[in-house]
Amino acid sequence: MTVTVRSDMTTKAGPVESDALALDGLVRRLAVEFPTVDEQDIVLILQSSAAAYRDVRITQYVGVFVERESRERLREIAVPAPRLMIVGD
Repeated sequence: MTVTVRSDMTTKAGPVESDALALDGLVRRLAVEFPTVDEQDIVLILQSSAAAYRDVRITQYVGVFVERESRERLREIAVPAPRLMIVGD
């Protein structure tokens, strides 16, 4: 799945050469972190968060803000994953 928002996206590791690759990686990381949220919903949340920064003049930290805001929104909607209880013999 390819998600494209902007070409000057910055992640925690710094500027990325391909925003699509960075966002694909972010979608995968968030899907692992929030397994009860559909991947398509994660994409929509990322796109929505990124849209808020479409016209900013300083873009250095846009990727960090998008990731942080998306993660906060996902925490609000995510259903906690069931925990396995291991019972000894």
